Amino acid sequence: MKKRILPALLALCLLLVCLLPGGAAAADDVCFISVNDTLLELSSSAYTAGGVTYVPYTAFNYFQINSTYFSSSSTAMLYTTERQLFLDISQGYSFDAAGTRYEAQALFHNGQVYVPVGFVCSFFGLNWSYISGKGYGDLCRIKDAGVQLTDSKFFAAATTLMQRRYNAYKNALTPQPEPSVTPEPADPIESHSDTAVTLSFEGLPDEAVLSALQAWSVKACFFLSAEQIRQAPDTVRRIVSAGHSVGILCAAADPAGSYEEASSLLFEAARVRTVLVGAPAAADAAAVRAAAEQAGLVFWSYNVDGVLGGEGLSYTGALLSRLDAARSRADIRLLCNARLGQLLGTVLQHLKDYEFTIHVPNEINAPA
Repeated sequence: MKKRILPALLALCLLLVCLLPGGAAAADDVCFISVNDTLLELSSSAYTAGGVTYVPYTAFNYFQINSTYFSSSSTAMLYTTERQLFLDISQGYSFDAAGTRYEAQALFHNGQVYVPVGFVCSFFGLNWSYISGKGYGDLCRIKDAGVQLTDSKFFAAATTLMQRRYNAYKNALTPQPEPSVTPEPADPIESHSDTAVTLSFEGLPDEAVLSALQAWSVKACFFLSAEQIRQAPDTVRRIVSAGHSVGILCAAADPAGSYEEASSLLFEAARVRTVLVGAPAAADAAAVRAAAEQAGLVFWSYNVDGVLGGEGLSYTGALLSRLDAARSRADIRLLCNARLGQLLGTVLQHLKDYEFTIHVPNEINAPA
């Protein structure tokens, strides 16, 4: 009798293991990661094992939490100037700079160091949430005080992008069948070729922004103040040599004076002149526009706002929705900040995928 019971118990245990999170039944699951209002690529995905959700330790770099790995001791380190956390992968525990030991452990997954998201968030004062998906992946969301959208609003804004990335990921994993003799026609792309798009930026771009524009062969206009041109003439020369336009941000208190100063500095730095002017804030637009008309300059406005009162983009969902709703013209203005380089590729890919007609911002095709 005992000989019959033991195999049955072993079979039952095996079945239960397969049904637990992280078991065989969940091995094919996809879980996106977002940091505040930014959805990361699926190359950085979360996964669950033993009821614990793990993320790559590099996901915390977004929050100025540095990461490094010491191969000699098989130890990962996450640290800021105030706190340091060490995760000993070989021993299966972690400890802080004071030597306090914790049971949380890191591990290797797909060749990367993964850490328990709940424990790391608690250690560094962050929040996180897990959102169940709708057939195209779940979402692990890491947040700090800078988050703008609630989980439900962010999930709604990111839905289209998640679905597109999920399908691309699954297609890459699935062996493609041999084409049939009479293949079914593919669904047509939702073309926006009737929508003219111009792309302008406010402020000095970093390497990531300029590289993204070059990779997607998109020309834009950078609106700069006199101080920014004075501060970084090398960057101004690089903007011009790459074929982009330059506009002047004019102060509402003295539009003519600020234009003359910046225009002189622009010519000194890059030997170019411009008639394009913009306002540094929405409240200044009327005064700058009136001064531009009086001086024979071209005021460049925008109807897709990625400046957002000086905050800039922290996610792309709302902006992409505005683009899709545009009928004839979309003039986009983006703020150059530390996050833009992470998001610009998604915007440019969307413009290409949906066949928007991209124009170079200049005095000929200025907004009405």
